[in-house]
Amino acid sequence: MSNTGIRLYTPITAIALVVIGILSLSVHTVMLQVLNIPYPSGYPKNGWVPFIDNVGILLAAIFIYQFSHEKLRRHSPIAQILIMTLLLSALKEVLIRAPLMNAIVSSAWMYAFIGNLPAILTCLCIACFVVVFGPHRLGTLWHKMIAAILGAIAIQWIAIPGANALTEFLLPFVPQPRQQDAILPPYQLNVLVPAYLTYAEAVIACFILGWLSWWNIGQGPIKRIVLFTIFIMLLKRLLLAPIFYIFYSDLSPIMAVLSMGQFSLEAMALGLLSGIYISFIYRQPAALIIKESTT
Repeated sequence: MSNTGIRLYTPITAIALVVIGILSLSVHTVMLQVLNIPYPSGYPKNGWVPFIDNVGILLAAIFIYQFSHEKLRRHSPIAQILIMTLLLSALKEVLIRAPLMNAIVSSAWMYAFIGNLPAILTCLCIACFVVVFGPHRLGTLWHKMIAAILGAIAIQWIAIPGANALTEFLLPFVPQPRQQDAILPPYQLNVLVPAYLTYAEAVIACFILGWLSWWNIGQGPIKRIVLFTIFIMLLKRLLLAPIFYIFYSDLSPIMAVLSMGQFSLEAMALGLLSGIYISFIYRQPAALIIKESTT
């Protein structure tokens, strides 16, 4: 079946991505800075909650990779792993944004970047998993579910502990963060400006994932937009996080949902607005659309 693809580089797309980034990040910024919703802390890193999160991440990654395989198959498996690692890391904001912003608010630059290694290595493991198993080995939903569960077991109890051990070995060799150097909310322009600028990595990654997978996600624009938004929230570990956070936060249930929910709403806005734009641009005249040959 023939396929259509949108140009990745157009002035309209650049403007659209800027608007999407500003609107999405402003959801969290307004809730934190204006509404004084507390920043979440204490989300569990071990146990059943991160395991369920990892299952969701792997399931979404499997679907996105399979939907994107038509475009990715022209590249070697190594290149596909690299592409998926970069896109997952950027979407989860751990490629540049997380270590940079942690460094800015703590003034401990090497500590922040080394502390980010487990997140990058986890994305690498997820990318290896989905590419190695491939779209032809996980045909049914049950196959995907079983693979996601097995992959989550390997990531949570093998990959992440290994990455954490490496990080813990390296961190004592770099300057440690000091409490007196920490920058706390409400943030000023020295934090807000780089926060908005570096959010571009998540916006660009979200757009590319949508571009790669769009025509295979589902039938009809509404279904595609909804499913794509769910996949993005799963990949960012934020679909169920506000509910899970109730059981681990010292805040009231409503405030706990709002605290973690500010990031879930941000991810929802990112996926929803990106999906709407991709759906819109695919319907535009030939000047904005290119035909891609498929076999």
